[in-house]
Amino acid sequence: MKKSYEEGDVVQFLCQKNYSVKGSDLIQCYDFGWYPEPPICEDRRNKCPPPPQPPNVNILTDLRTYYSGDKVHLACQLNFAMRGSDEIRCENGKWTSPPSCIEAKEKRPCDQPPPIEKGTAITEDKVYYTGETVRYRCNHGYSTNGSNEITCIMGKWTSLPKCIEIRETCPSPPPIKNGATFGPLLTSYPTGSSVKYKCQRYHIMEGPETVHCVQGKWTTQPTCLEPCTLSVDDMSHNNIEMKWRLEGEVFFLHGDTIDFVCKQGYYLSPFSMQSQLTVQCTQGKLRYPTCIMKDPKEKCGSPPVIENGDVVDPRRTEYESDSSVEYSCFEHYFLQGANQIYCSKGQWTTPPDCIEPCTLSKDVMDKNNLILRWSFDDKSYFFHGDYIEFLCKENNYGAPSSSVLDFRVQCSRGQLTYPRCVERGR
Repeated sequence: MKKSYEEGDVVQFLCQKNYSVKGSDLIQCYDFGWYPEPPICEDRRNKCPPPPQPPNVNILTDLRTYYSGDKVHLACQLNFAMRGSDEIRCENGKWTSPPSCIEAKEKRPCDQPPPIEKGTAITEDKVYYTGETVRYRCNHGYSTNGSNEITCIMGKWTSLPKCIEIRETCPSPPPIKNGATFGPLLTSYPTGSSVKYKCQRYHIMEGPETVHCVQGKWTTQPTCLEPCTLSVDDMSHNNIEMKWRLEGEVFFLHGDTIDFVCKQGYYLSPFSMQSQLTVQCTQGKLRYPTCIMKDPKEKCGSPPVIENGDVVDPRRTEYESDSSVEYSCFEHYFLQGANQIYCSKGQWTTPPDCIEPCTLSKDVMDKNNLILRWSFDDKSYFFHGDYIEFLCKENNYGAPSSSVLDFRVQCSRGQLTYPRCVERGR
């Protein structure tokens, strides 16, 4: 322990056996004094029961367990005034005497909350009376020393908080993969400092280029996304080659797209889409498409016959491998599935279904006292999956067991479930 300390010196506190530090065990010397406040050593041998709560008193401190030395702050409810200390303390397993809150004879207002340096009061546009509190917020780079609230007590505000500059420092900025910081690297940086990152060649930066030291911590650093390098072995294994010829060592940046084509004598599987031959570089990785060898021997016969539909072009008795045919449904029928099928290894892929439409029944509508909600729905046929909306005729209303959803009906495989309306008075 020294006789005197200079600005910037740090002191650490230790407690004796059976005592523990309450508060920060480290304090620092500033030009305005020590910050934060020195801690206290609490006796951990004696516990107290939950703190007493007299009538019209609110407990502001909430701990699960209370030991000797712990303090609890109290406040009176609105329009009550405190007699006694607003703080009680746990001593050797017992609480000190709590205050009492007596009803104020009159509602005494306080002036508007006073301003503070380097901070702002969070106020409402109203008059504040006894028992009401106002919270303060410090400016960026400052924090309150103690409570950030004041309370109106019998026409006067309690003590104002103080906003003290935060002088925490940051360590060296964290390293990033495939990147580095500009300029020399320091061991510590004061709050408010900033550092820029750069990525290695061919790497794409994702995130902010500049990071800032804020209250002892660096803001989120960027990521350097790797480029992609073409693998000749992978291309050969998947029977593909580049669509465009490029000379020298080829790099693709993250996000770039590469176009491939099948080698001569190979083709995409009929279950694959042509777009799969265009691949995007994603953080240094490429998903190569695969082409397979054509087999001229495995031909297909006539495509399958479907109900309520047929192939668009005239049928043939034999089709080459990788051939395709297109189906269409009869008028008003809904095509479900792929409208094209492919010949693969002597077999056709699964053909689509043609699902029957719904026929609107004027007789059923009249019987159920219904009209169409929309004039454009006044047609005879509706595709599978279409919705038809109904309304009750004039002087009719929905049956008691019906709901609003019952009047929006979906055509399902030729079937419509009509709602029912009844005349008023029945």
